[in-house]
Amino acid sequence: MGCGDSKLDDTRDFPDKTSEAAPANHPVIFTNNTEPTPPRTLRKDIIPSLREFAEIDEHAKSVPSSVRLSPPTLVQYLVGPCTRDLDVVRVFYVWICTNINYDVDSFFGKRMPRNDPQSVLDSKLAVCQGYSELFALFCRIAKLPNRILTGHSKGFAYKPERPLTADTVTNHAWNVVFSQGSWRFIECTWGAGRMTKEGKFEKKYTDRHFMMDPDKMINDHFPMLERGEEPSAPWQLLREPITLEEFSERAKFYEAGMDWGLDVHPHRNYKYETSDEVGIKLRTTVVPLCDVGGKLYDRKGKECNNYVMVQRLANHVFKVTVRPPESEKYTLSLFGRISPKEDGPYANLVDFMIQGNDVEVKVDPYPEQFGAWGVDDPTKYGLDETMKYSTSYFSHNGRMSLPVRTTGNATFTYKLSHAERYIEDAEDYVIREFQKNLMVLHMRFPYKGFYTIKLYSKTGPDQKVFDHAANLLIECQQAADIGAFPKTFGETNKQACILLEPGERDLPTDTPITFTIESPLLKCAMVKSAAGSKSMDPAGKYEWTATITTPTDPDEKIGIYGSPIPNKYMSLYQFKTVAPEPPARRARIEDTSEIKTPSQAPPTSKSYEQSSKEYNEFPDFPSGPSRNSRVTTTTTTAI
Repeated sequence: MGCGDSKLDDTRDFPDKTSEAAPANHPVIFTNNTEPTPPRTLRKDIIPSLREFAEIDEHAKSVPSSVRLSPPTLVQYLVGPCTRDLDVVRVFYVWICTNINYDVDSFFGKRMPRNDPQSVLDSKLAVCQGYSELFALFCRIAKLPNRILTGHSKGFAYKPERPLTADTVTNHAWNVVFSQGSWRFIECTWGAGRMTKEGKFEKKYTDRHFMMDPDKMINDHFPMLERGEEPSAPWQLLREPITLEEFSERAKFYEAGMDWGLDVHPHRNYKYETSDEVGIKLRTTVVPLCDVGGKLYDRKGKECNNYVMVQRLANHVFKVTVRPPESEKYTLSLFGRISPKEDGPYANLVDFMIQGNDVEVKVDPYPEQFGAWGVDDPTKYGLDETMKYSTSYFSHNGRMSLPVRTTGNATFTYKLSHAERYIEDAEDYVIREFQKNLMVLHMRFPYKGFYTIKLYSKTGPDQKVFDHAANLLIECQQAADIGAFPKTFGETNKQACILLEPGERDLPTDTPITFTIESPLLKCAMVKSAAGSKSMDPAGKYEWTATITTPTDPDEKIGIYGSPIPNKYMSLYQFKTVAPEPPARRARIEDTSEIKTPSQAPPTSKSYEQSSKEYNEFPDFPSGPSRNSRVTTTTTTAI
């Protein structure tokens, strides 16, 4: 929570001969060694389950008011059923956390806090010092070695952009107690509840601050006694203590980040600086992450989420890319989900500050999406397992042929959209072809920037509605120099048709045009327009072709029709005439019967090169590409 100035005597919290005698029915492990050393075991080793404290906790919560009048009387009652020093520590923690509320008025300076134990018992209010004083007194009465630690905390009043130095006044107090042969942390203030963003105390008991392990405690507690940083370092109880500068620069992990074992690369410092983009990789070591989402805020708190992109990598690793749109400070908040259910809750993991420096060019925004791009469970939607890490793609010339591997037991549809601009007749900028366990999406991009291609699937004959299967991200460096594809129909795919030429929807008026399609199923085909119709002749294996002169008026429709039954025609493709001058070369769609998933092509932009190198610099993380399955147009260049 963070209290005000916390300055206490460094040495007065150990039991002495003048303390009142502790009850005799619980064995206490005494020590003459007042020097702090790291605990030999973790909390989970000495407390396999909190259920073992069920009776002790119930006893602590049912103390009669008659014994609450003085600390000695209260302590004598509390330790009654205790058989171990661990039980004594537990009963003190539970009683204090459930009975003492945080003194918000004293925290905000509306009154002077009264931190002596008797005043805390009388008012049932305290700031951190009062909580610590009361716990320390209980331990002295019970002859438990303990002390109060003062220092810096990353609680309610913490401002990560303000560095902590040796001159910074400490703001918090907590305890250490010697139990089960080791020094252990006790944080009653935070165990009692929390401060809301509105500055109100929310009473909410938690066990997480009872004997927290040192590697977790250092996330938001740094002991800084009056003797200075170096003499205080052993009270971190770490084998390798950190400096105040390191503590100040580190990002604070939220509870889920701590509990799930969050690991961040390239570093866990709060501040990242860039003139281009920042790439942060994260994973968890206790439970695997199922998804990660990010939100970006500017200095005024406005969301800028279109400049955050999350990729799913191998072995439950996620990469977050941030492109600051301006030369200013942003806050990046990351959230994670460990539930495999798609509607599972997300929890706060960590916040970072992203400093944009010398951002001189317009930054193309990503399509807005919370969560990782791609698909978490490909086979559920009829996609091949290899599609799990196929999340983002790249086009340098506004065209792309994207192979989508399938399991062969699903029906698919799709939707293309641009991050900033509306695309009229967007469905005409994608045309698909099917081979065995492969769907090829030929795409053209009318604008520069980022696109989303959404895939939808039906995996069973009784399924009436398409499921949203995946969102794939495409970056286009340059708008296509060719227009949309012709419209297609249900029969197009049913008859396994492939359009060979012409390769665009809009055809010049009054111009001879050759139409060629391929299908192993058709028995007849024709081209029809307002000017008349013409049968298509067989030409080569499975090919049908015809040449006609387009109508003289613009906006006239031209259709290709065909059927596996002679003289029964169904719509396959639809074109329209336009008035502008025809291009020097009509487009032709290449034969894709030999199409293969492209290998990892070298990235064309500096930022992608940096991203790829950066990934391999961390041996702790599984090796792999930073931008998976990036497809260029080298596969089919004339679409």
